[in-house]
Amino acid sequence: MRRFAIGAIFVCAAWLCASCASQQPNVFDVRAINADEEEVPCVVLVDDQVLLDPDTNEPIRTPAKVQLTFPLMPDGRRRNAKLGVRPIRAGAGEGSEEQSSGGIIYAEESRFVAPTDAPTQLFVLRRSRSAEP
Repeated sequence: MRRFAIGAIFVCAAWLCASCASQQPNVFDVRAINADEEEVPCVVLVDDQVLLDPDTNEPIRTPAKVQLTFPLMPDGRRRNAKLGVRPIRAGAGEGSEEQSSGGIIYAEESRFVAPTDAPTQLFVLRRSRSAEP
């Protein structure tokens, strides 16, 4: 019986080490609004790159659920990911990332997120300096 208990402890420890060493995916709900709490159409950015839908190869737009992985660094900590949104013209076609100086009045926003951060990431967009009178 004692051998079984020791074996079970060993298996649990090995499983725990393997699960901690792998990349941890987290799903974040990404939303973008303005100061009036109105939805603002944006494309989602990860590490300053437009995130593409793997099925359609088109930019993912807000609101969206985004899965991020946080690789383990050599020092044992998880690397944070840079998550952001870039406003797009409201009338732009599907998959379009067009921006026009007259149509865009909000600035791009980004932040670093960690695996332990809240699953809902709300970006409150400010007016772009170029759009201010």
